[in-house]
Formats: sequence, structure tokens, C-alpha cells
Amino acid sequence: MKSLWSNEVAKSMNDMEQLVYVSNLLGSDTSLVQGGGGNTSVKRLEQDFMEKEVNVLRVKASGHQLSTIKQQGFAGVKLNEVLPLFQREDMTDDEMVRYISHALMSPDSPRPSIETLLHGFIPFRWVLHSHSDAILSIANNAHSEQLVREALSEDALIVPYHRPGFLVAKQVGAAVQGNLEAPGLVLLHHGLVTWSDSCEEAYERHIELVDRAEQRIRKALEVKVAFPHKNGVPELTREERRAIAAQAAPALRGAVSSVLPMILTFEDSEEALRFVNADNLLELSQTGPATPEHVLSTKPSPLVVEVEDPRNVESLKEALRQGVKKYEENYLNYFDKYHRSNFTPHNPVPRLVIVPGIGLWGVGTDVLDSQAPVEIYKHTVQIMEGAEAIGKFKTMPEAEVFNAEYWPMELYKLSLRPKPKDLNGKVAVVTGAARGIGYAIAERLLQEGACVVLTDINPAGLAEAEKKLAVYSSRVRTAVVDVTNEESVNQGIAECVLAFGGVDILVSNAGIAIVGSLIDMPIGAWEKSFAVNSTGHFLSSRAVVRALLEQGNGGSLVFVNTKNALAPGKDFGAYSCAKASEAQLCRMLAIEHGKDKIRSNMINPDGVFTDLWSPEMVANRAKAYGVDADRYEDFLRDRTLLKESITVEDVAEAALFLASDKSRVTTGCIISVDGGAREAFPR
Repeated sequence: MKSLWSNEVAKSMNDMEQLVYVSNLLGSDTSLVQGGGGNTSVKRLEQDFMEKEVNVLRVKASGHQLSTIKQQGFAGVKLNEVLPLFQREDMTDDEMVRYISHALMSPDSPRPSIETLLHGFIPFRWVLHSHSDAILSIANNAHSEQLVREALSEDALIVPYHRPGFLVAKQVGAAVQGNLEAPGLVLLHHGLVTWSDSCEEAYERHIELVDRAEQRIRKALEVKVAFPHKNGVPELTREERRAIAAQAAPALRGAVSSVLPMILTFEDSEEALRFVNADNLLELSQTGPATPEHVLSTKPSPLVVEVEDPRNVESLKEALRQGVKKYEENYLNYFDKYHRSNFTPHNPVPRLVIVPGIGLWGVGTDVLDSQAPVEIYKHTVQIMEGAEAIGKFKTMPEAEVFNAEYWPMELYKLSLRPKPKDLNGKVAVVTGAARGIGYAIAERLLQEGACVVLTDINPAGLAEAEKKLAVYSSRVRTAVVDVTNEESVNQGIAECVLAFGGVDILVSNAGIAIVGSLIDMPIGAWEKSFAVNSTGHFLSSRAVVRALLEQGNGGSLVFVNTKNALAPGKDFGAYSCAKASEAQLCRMLAIEHGKDKIRSNMINPDGVFTDLWSPEMVANRAKAYGVDADRYEDFLRDRTLLKESITVEDVAEAALFLASDKSRVTTGCIISVDGGAREAFPR
């Protein structure tokens, strides 16, 4: 652990600027702080609304991350109004929050951290708190107090675990006030606190103590293997692991999506596999979380699914389904054991699923939510490895884990999350998505919260599309797919499943427009039209339906068809015939898979003028209708009943409706998006 402090940078900063600076330094190192954890504060003079100087504690507000926090992310609390609380014997969480709310500098202040009193009771200007991996290896140990003395300092303070709140704040305050020269304080099962009247000194003390812990662990790992490899666990190549994961993930995703649709994040790095394949995996993974801040993201423990040979994918799928079912039962038993009457259980599915030989999955309601348990567990693994190297990993009692998981002060953070959108937790594949209608549909689905895999045969077009959709980067993937090639299609869907755990929506859009009279049509052109405009939809929908059946939670197939399937145009025979085949495919899928809650519908656009229209195509279609090429777009508009031009956005809105649960009782349907083409009325 190296100090990143720069006197050159910090020397001209005021208190609040230094507070942001030191917070960002700590938050930038995930071995110190994960997610929204950690806390920082400064005590300073400020003017209140009457322009009177008051002592103020500026402390991180709930819901902010140290890595990105700015000045407005720190709540201001009147110090002289909260310090008298130190004389109290006890105080409930609700009383404490209510009291602090009356001591805020501003009525519109963000809600200050639940650790506000802990920072306030320490009689130094600067207080820094982190959840360092190395410190937690010591603080979660059967020999924790001895290790603190040996590895950190004989003078380091130790406070036994208590849930954050009044009692632990008072214990910390009393410990520091009675030992003003102590270099820092370790909260067992929680983290490290340092302080000083100098921001730099508080930071340097923090880094020094963490570095001592890291050095002790490094030396221990030189002579001890903390994660011995378990005999019988196959050592598969990355390609083998990921192929198995892609086949098994839909079964897992279906099992964990019984309450809400879930996204999966797969992790099989070499670092993760050392733990996943360890002989002591089961013992360590079921011991408990390393700190109470982790439990909302990871649950009390992960689900471990051990099978004789993970290469037997069908057996693995069944083991995953049964494992989730058993986990839910155990979780609800755990809830019943500790809950009070006013509690409602969380979704009982696991947040982490580990399969020896393969890797692990994070489970969440969206991409970031599914990534969080994976990222946190990487640090938990580091903590466990360090703890095992220097002693024995030991966490807080199960009852305290429950109290942390259902603590209203911690649950408040969940209320700060934005309201989910219609397609939150859903995964869509859009074919032919590099440009035109496909791109517009992909963008619209992303706007409504879906994870979207854009496929196309054009790599450069996909790269450009991905660049334009960068604002949704965590929910966007691309795959080069030739819809006429079975292996290419299956690989594209496998990539989708590996990225997000499964698929819920297919927008089968890829197509080509072959023009020319039937009598002059080369057989190759005819076959190419059917390969893309008919077989391509068959291959894409078949691969997706197979995944949907594994999930067992239904889904939506949306076929972008054409008005020409019902009212073919002159010199458009190869296209119109192939599209008629696509329409019949859509109907057959509705018939065959209605029992599986898989909806199959189509959109019939017409006259959607995009950049995909080549000059030759425009000239051909204009000639077919006897109009000048430069008036063809006007002709398309004027021939509609509504006299409207049809845009890609119009088609995207129809696709969104059919993809979403708003069309949950609609299948085998045609939605015309053509401005009113009377001859193409579906009925």
C-alpha cells in the first residue's frame, strides 16, 4: 500500500477541497473501499443562516461513493448540538436519525451517514474510515486481537463488533478520547479508522497501518497455501468453461427469476478459480460476510453447486435448479429464525452462485446489481485468503448478519435507487442492428432499461453503433453474426447468454431487399433472399426459443416483416415471397409455443426511408411505381391514408410494445406501421 498524497496538489486546497481529495484517494483503491462503503469527515467553522459561526461536522452523506464524491455529497451537522449525545447511555437508531436531522445545517441537506456520531465523537478534525481487505483479514480472524497488536501496533485500539449506530459510536469515541496518541482503531468485522488534526497525517496513518497488514499477509502466504486445490475438480480451458457456462446459464437464470427477472454476471478469472476450485471452498464460503456492508450485495453466503463432472451439462442444469430451490428454502428459514413481525423477507434467491471447475455468477436485478456481488466477493476472497494465511477466517455471528441485512438504516440506501423502467432486468437480441431500423429498435429498448446484444454481419457498423450507444455501455454488447449460418447464430446467442445470463426478447430484423422481376431473377439471388429473409429468422428464433425454454419464464419474439408480405410490390417478388415465409414462421411459433408463454408477433413497416437505401434501390423502386427517383420519398408519404412519412423511430415504438409486458396477451399479431396501406390491412 503506497501513499498517493501529493503536497503539491493539496497545499492550495481549503478544507472541503481536501476532504474531497482524500475521499477520492481512498475511494480510488478498491482494496480499501468497495461500492458505497467507507467514510470521511472534517470538523470546521461555518456560518449558519444567521451568519453566526458554528462548529460543523462535514461527513459523507448516504448513497455517495468516496471514489466520485464531490463537495455537495457531504452533509453538514452542527457539532455543538450532537456532542452532548456522548453523555447518553443509549439511543435507538430512529431516535438518533431524528435527532441528527434537527442538527443539520440546511433543511435540504442530504441524509448524513449512519456513522455520523462516530466521526463526531472522535476529538480530531479529520477522521477517515475504510474497509481495507488486509485489515479485514485481521479483523475477521479467530485471533484478531492478537494479530492487531502484532501486525499493526501495540498501541492500536480495538472495538468489538457492533452494528453501526449509537453504541459503537460511543465506544469508539471513548476509546479514542482515552488514548489520544493511538495510531488508529480497528473495528472487528468492520474496518479501520484513523484521525488527526491534519488531513495528510490522518491519511498517511491509514496507509501505513494498511501496509503493515499487507506485509504480514504477504510473508505468511510465502509459506502457506490458503486455497489448496480440491482433488477431482477438473481443470478446464477457458473456452471449455465458457462453453459450459453459456449452456447452463439459462437454467440458472430461470431458477433465480421466479420473483423478478434477473441478470447474471459470469466470472472465471484465474484469481477467482483459485478459490472456486479450493478444497476449503464450502467451509470458507459459508462462514459469512467479511463486513456488514457486504451482506446486502452478497446475502449471508453464496450458493455452492458441486457436481461430479460439470462437463455433464444436463446434470449441471438440474443441480443448479435444485440448488436455487434449496437455497430459497434455507434463506426463508433463516429469515423466520430472526425476523420481527414488521419485516418482509428480501427476494430469497442467491446473489452469488459458485460451481467448482467453472466459475461463479453474480445475480442482480440489473447489470450493475449483478456485477456488485462479484466485485465484492473478489475482495471477500482476498480477505479470506489473508485470514487463512495468518490464522483462521471467522466472521460475525449469524444473528448479527441478519441484523445488518435487515437494518433499516442500511436499507435506506436501497430507497435511493432510481425507479426501474419497463424492461429492467430483461435481455434482448436485435439482429441487423448496426444501422437503420435495427439500430433504432436497439436504442429504444436500451432507453427502457433492457440489456441489448446488437448483432450484424457488418463489424465496422457494429463498432460504430456501440460507440454511439456508449452511454449505455454496461448494458450493450455486440456480436458479428451471419443469420444464414447456423453455427454463427448459435455462437451469437451463446455470447448473449454468457454476457447477461440468458435472453427474453428477440427482435428478428436482419434482412436484404432483392429487386427484379421473377422471370429475370437469377437462382442465386432468389436463394440469397430466402437465406436471409426466411432461414435467417428461423435460425435466430430457434436458438432464442431454446434458451427461453431452458429459462421457463416465457419471452417475446418480434419479427420485423413488411407490408409486402400481404401486398407485394412489383419487381419485389424474391423479397415478398421470403417475407411471406417469415410471416408464417411467426404464426407457427405463436401456435407451438403459446403454452410456454412465448409470444410471437410481427411488425409490417412500409416506406421507411433510411440510409440503407442505395441509389440503385431507390431508382428501381421509383421505376416500378412510375415516379421520378428524386420524388420517391414524397411518393411513399403521399400514398398512405394518413399522408405521413414513416420513421425508424415509429417502428421502434411498435417493437417496444411487443417486447414489453404491455403486450403480454398478444401473440400471432401483425402491427402495421405503414401510415395506412389499405391493400395491406391484415384483416
